[in-house]
Amino acid sequence: MKHLFGYTPDPAGVAQIVADPSVPVYEMTSQQLSSMATSGDDKRPPVILFDALKALHPKWKRGAQAIGDCVSWGWELGTTLSVAVDIQLKLRPWIWPGEFATEPYYGGARVEALGKSRGGWSDGAYGGAAAKFGTKWGALARIDWSQRTGNAEHDLRKYIGNKSKNWGNFGCGGADDKGQLDAIALAEAPMVKSFDQAKAVIESGYPVVVCSNQGLSDKRDKYGFVLASGIWYHCMVFAGVRYDRPGLLDVNSWGNSWGLGNFFVNVITGEVIEYWPEVQKCSAWLDAAVCDRMLRQEDSYAVCGVTGLKRREINWTKGWEIGLAV
Repeated sequence: MKHLFGYTPDPAGVAQIVADPSVPVYEMTSQQLSSMATSGDDKRPPVILFDALKALHPKWKRGAQAIGDCVSWGWELGTTLSVAVDIQLKLRPWIWPGEFATEPYYGGARVEALGKSRGGWSDGAYGGAAAKFGTKWGALARIDWSQRTGNAEHDLRKYIGNKSKNWGNFGCGGADDKGQLDAIALAEAPMVKSFDQAKAVIESGYPVVVCSNQGLSDKRDKYGFVLASGIWYHCMVFAGVRYDRPGLLDVNSWGNSWGLGNFFVNVITGEVIEYWPEVQKCSAWLDAAVCDRMLRQEDSYAVCGVTGLKRREINWTKGWEIGLAV
């Protein structure tokens, strides 16, 4: 594990963004929360949003951040998973664009979203700024944009730490961007403040980008969980729910973070559930209480693609059969 972080909390900045009616980053209403709430027994199979990504991008592997740009890695994966779910649900007739890029989110969260001309050369960003950038400016697929812009720096096919550092100072697109890069804006990014809220939105197919100072242990226990341990100012992604021991699947940005052993062992039946090895390497399960502690820091958001937040009934046991709630 290469312990690189980069989350820099800014409660005042988050409050300002949430209070701005022109930015679709907000606290969910009681009506929304009521419509998203779910119930069920502890014998249900886990919900893992990577099912959608595997169908579209079976060669996917989690990369590793090279500088303190974890917030952009969280928002990239959140966007990638959200779009993959939307495509698999056939809500939009899109062609799969591939995974999204981190560098635009990093530059945008440090410059455009904050109304600055320069972000400086120190590392770090906060979740609310990335949420604002994603909803007001948008996300970019990890493809070669230079063929459209004529700017060699806009080739995003491969993550480069120095490019992320550069865009963190000059903003999305780098020093000579001149506003050339087009992006697809997210519809909205509602704040998620508890385990129950996160569970509900994930069950409807929306990942949660979580920013907190909660550290975690380096090894999963015999059931696949990692425990709270120390302090990490870090951004990760909640991308799954399990019910036998209530918890969320937490995805890191350090490449092979937790290895292949003990990814999921059902505490009721003892069943060992093997899953996509690339997901096993970079993720672990967190108990509900740990998730609550992270989300109560109020800088975590559901990534709602371009369709907006709505309850979706997904038949997780039969693939991608759905019914949209009225």
